[in-house]
Amino acid sequence: THKRARRMWFLLPFLIASAAGFGFGREALSSVSNCSGYGSAYSHCLPDDKRKNYDRYIEKVAEEGYRWASDAAYDEFRKIKYGVRIHWGIYSIVDSEYLELEGAESWPFLEYNNTVRNWYQELYKQFNPSGWEAKDWMEWFQECHFKMFMFTAKHHEGFSMYNTSTKVKYRINWENSTAEEFGKSYDVTETPFGRDVIQELVDAARETDMKINLYFSHPDWHDPDFRPYGYHPLQVPSSCDILDTYCEDCKPECYSYMDPKKPGKFRNFSEVTKESQERMVLRHRNQILELMSNYGKIDMLSLDIYLGGPVWPEVRKTLEMVRKVQPDVMIRARGIGNYGDYYTPEDEIPGSTAVTDEPWFVIYQLGDHMSYDPKGNYKGTKFIVHGLADVVAKGGNFMVGIGPDANGRFHPKAVKQVKEAGEWLDVNEEAIFGTKFRTKAWMQNTSNSDVRFTQSEDESSEFAILMKWPGTEITLESVIGVPGKTVVKMLGVDGLLKWNNDVNKGKITVYLPSKMQDPSARPCNYAWVLKINGGA
Repeated sequence: THKRARRMWFLLPFLIASAAGFGFGREALSSVSNCSGYGSAYSHCLPDDKRKNYDRYIEKVAEEGYRWASDAAYDEFRKIKYGVRIHWGIYSIVDSEYLELEGAESWPFLEYNNTVRNWYQELYKQFNPSGWEAKDWMEWFQECHFKMFMFTAKHHEGFSMYNTSTKVKYRINWENSTAEEFGKSYDVTETPFGRDVIQELVDAARETDMKINLYFSHPDWHDPDFRPYGYHPLQVPSSCDILDTYCEDCKPECYSYMDPKKPGKFRNFSEVTKESQERMVLRHRNQILELMSNYGKIDMLSLDIYLGGPVWPEVRKTLEMVRKVQPDVMIRARGIGNYGDYYTPEDEIPGSTAVTDEPWFVIYQLGDHMSYDPKGNYKGTKFIVHGLADVVAKGGNFMVGIGPDANGRFHPKAVKQVKEAGEWLDVNEEAIFGTKFRTKAWMQNTSNSDVRFTQSEDESSEFAILMKWPGTEITLESVIGVPGKTVVKMLGVDGLLKWNNDVNKGKITVYLPSKMQDPSARPCNYAWVLKINGGA
């Protein structure tokens, strides 16, 4: 049900923006056909379906003088190919120790009754992952061939996994619906663990040359100053009227969410004041700048959800400040539209190549959700290998979403599957890393959709990734052999393979030896790679 809430409530900040009279009308934005890159080789223009919700309050063409990350940073981003996304926080205590609450990152907080919400806000006093060391994660990531990790510095529920100097002035007592003085940072240094997790992760990452991606949620459900943005459980009296302006069917549903007879979901609270909004903007800004200033070079900043139109000019100022501190940080476009550097299809793989030159990174959860899945419902090694091959062939990067338990340990099934995917890469990494999009064709046509193509950056080698064992032969469309020049081999196997050319039809047939029909004689499982050199 929390996903249903997300579908409806994603509009709220945008509608607030319009009601506030923010000066970028939808008609004016839709008339702009070119997203200016201001001298860059990239257009800095999101696909329409990734930008449409922001058109209500974010200008399509960035203000003149705005600086994105450099083209060199974009090129480095495209080389990553494979990463891991880690959700770890106080919700991990729920995931691993209070199974009856069915955790899934922060989202179940919206479903909890008021007693559980108050209890949850005190969970940070239990956070003490005995035996956890950042270097153990990084060594495992490196063994599995991950080139980047993304880590949740702060998720929606507002708990910071790093040492922040900012303070939460008030927090809600949910059982009597009042704001009470708090005055703490609500971060990991206030737990029994007491250590700055981000600091230890970035230090360990630099020992392994791992790219660093810090996730930060725009909204903060723990801080009432952030109401009503980003599915905040506190809504204001005018929320439903604002929503009703753009969706005639939303008002009844909106009121049903805030029905006082229901134990959780959204609750009516006092209207936003000038002082509370200023506190929100400042704390949001300072937390992001801390992440960008206190931990050395950060490769990516993964923003999530959004705030909204009334505060967008201030968010834009925050981005400009970030660019001065970290000129080459790649910023995810969530909540900032075309001011971002890359976008992330989540739990979906685009059916074809991207419709923009904006870099992209698919994020796909391996379990039932992004954080720790105690039930062990992980999708399997084949899912990882095929997802990686499919996305890289389409010109993107692929990120596996997993989460550890309260003590920082990953589920044995997740460990096994990620490790096996790493073993596949031991054999076939040449077809993934150091490759680029193959403009000739990235997949076979509909006669055989189980083949994906990549090519080396210098275009001297082509790779056909066979996601289904073809039997004794495979015909590769869009590959033309040249007698006396073209050689074909299977990665992980000594010797060359025989092939036959059909020049007129622009394809080549490769023959696989009879001994390879025995699965135990093949170099790997799940997918097999043919390397072609010297083709036309």
